[in-house]
Amino acid sequence: MEFRIIRNISVLGKNRMWIKELNIVRWYNKHDRFDIREWTPDHMYFNRGITLSDQEMHNLKEAINELYDRTEDY
Repeated sequence: MEFRIIRNISVLGKNRMWIKELNIVRWYNKHDRFDIREWTPDHMYFNRGITLSDQEMHNLKEAINELYDRTEDY
């Protein structure tokens, strides 16, 4: 599988051998996409994840902002 991590944005969580990250990744020399998935520390192996376009990431950000605006428990 061909990929290149263009930019690491954030580590979202860790467990024994996996690190969940938000990155910008280029898959198969196509457009850069936001990518959320678990990686090994050396980035050689990864689990299933989700990729988002710029518009999808914007929509997710807006949805999260609305959630936090409506809910005081968070």
